[in-house]
Amino acid sequence: MANSSLYNRVFDAQNGVMKGVMKGVMKGGGMKGVMKGLKMNKMLDILFQKRQLLVMIFANLIVQLGITYYVFLKSDLSKMKGVNIILLVISLFVILFLIGFLPMPSWLKFILFTLFSYLQGLFLSSLKTEVNQKMIQTAIVGALSIFAFMFLFGLGLLTVGISLTSKFGMFLFWSLLFLIIFEVVSIFLGAMPMMQKGFAFVGLLLFSIYIVYDTNTILQRNYYGDFITASMEYYLDILNIFLDILSLNNN
Repeated sequence: MANSSLYNRVFDAQNGVMKGVMKGVMKGGGMKGVMKGLKMNKMLDILFQKRQLLVMIFANLIVQLGITYYVFLKSDLSKMKGVNIILLVISLFVILFLIGFLPMPSWLKFILFTLFSYLQGLFLSSLKTEVNQKMIQTAIVGALSIFAFMFLFGLGLLTVGISLTSKFGMFLFWSLLFLIIFEVVSIFLGAMPMMQKGFAFVGLLLFSIYIVYDTNTILQRNYYGDFITASMEYYLDILNIFLDILSLNNN
């Protein structure tokens, strides 16, 4: 029985590959069509293997972005005092540290992530005094479009067998760290508007690449059901891209 079951699995896998190959031949023609069929089959296989994790990641991502957007629309940070704003920023960093570095059950991470999303929406509400609604909507559409494109690009890299290592992740981390340092220094030196836009462009590029790296990592790494951490990585990528697009468009 065991050998029969194993044979059936092998037969089904071979049958799936052959279907992908034949489909590629019929649509693309020749070896080019064969390779296209194999790549498509491999892409679908990767998505199928990670289907449960991806569903939970994107479901949670939609919920958290929805909370942030709702609080952003309904709140007005301009009424808060400076001390409260500082406490708000500190709270955001504390929650981010707790989720990223301390082991805890998924339900507790979800609660902290929800609190983070709420506070982030509250903090972002200050943007309404600096930019108009049309610019905000444009930045939202732009951020989501970039995320979708870079996600597919990251999936495509895995399809052709390209895996981004931890060294590449460290390169992104140090690049981001240097960018933050330069931005902080420029605040005290009085950065020119063009310099600020330059920082925003570099940040937009970095976080776009981060989506590719995070996708590559998520589809290879075993998260053992911890979809909160994975969805928060995407959440931060989208949030920072949104802010960078606003910065580039704001005069």
